[in-house]
Amino acid sequence: MATLKEVQACELDILENVARVCERNNIDYYLSSGTLLGAVRHKGFIPWDDDIDIIIKHEDIKRFKKACKKELPERLFVQDYKTDKGTPYISLKVRNKNTYMPETENATSNQGIWMDVFPAINSGRNYERFAKQAFYFNRYQYYLANQSKITKTKYSSFPNMVFRIIRELFFYRPLTEYYYHKIKKMADSDSDMCVLFFPIFFGEYNKEMVDFAASKRVNKCLFESKSKYTFERESFYSFTDYDSYLTTLYGSDYMTPKRFSHFTDFSNVIVDKSINADEMIISNK
Repeated sequence: MATLKEVQACELDILENVARVCERNNIDYYLSSGTLLGAVRHKGFIPWDDDIDIIIKHEDIKRFKKACKKELPERLFVQDYKTDKGTPYISLKVRNKNTYMPETENATSNQGIWMDVFPAINSGRNYERFAKQAFYFNRYQYYLANQSKITKTKYSSFPNMVFRIIRELFFYRPLTEYYYHKIKKMADSDSDMCVLFFPIFFGEYNKEMVDFAASKRVNKCLFESKSKYTFERESFYSFTDYDSYLTTLYGSDYMTPKRFSHFTDFSNVIVDKSINADEMIISNK
């Protein structure tokens, strides 16, 4: 049975290795979401938090994936639907292959302990263009999540296998690529706002979803200046104007703790025993 502290140690190991790769290759990254909030409020993990998030600008993602493939330790890999068939996530994850922490039942993709990497892309310049962009995000996530898992699915018959393969190759995969390019087409370089590849775009498409997604966009000027913040035993980059970012995500009272975590039970989690939690975590109170 794993402990939250051991899970956090594995996640911190991922962050440290990814940060080194980014800094060696001049790729800007930014602590985000609860990770940045933890750095600002606790100088480390929020005591009950069980994940790590960073943001990388969309135009740097290709270089990021290439650098990580070349330089990350063998135990770590960047997961997306191209590197791990059956992956339904719109964002990237960096996972530890020597661990196990399932997010969903009956998953066919790697379920190792992870760190989220959210790409940031230019927003549509006005509400109407952003609403279309949000629709394309929604469709992209839908078809990505529904791509058949050719290499990891047991087929009841040969005709069934052929049908699933044809559907994946000539329906889901082309539509995934189509909507991905539509997202980029709606991104305006002269827009002041950036939209993050959050999973809020997955589900029913309606005005409430668009309004909520629009409210979570961040100003592009945030990416123009970065500073280092203490997070556990090291320091990592994020927005110099962290207050604007955290207020957008959590409201002006973000310094008031509100308990939330993805997991409450770690009994089926397998951690990487080569990572010493007592050495990694120094401020978890």
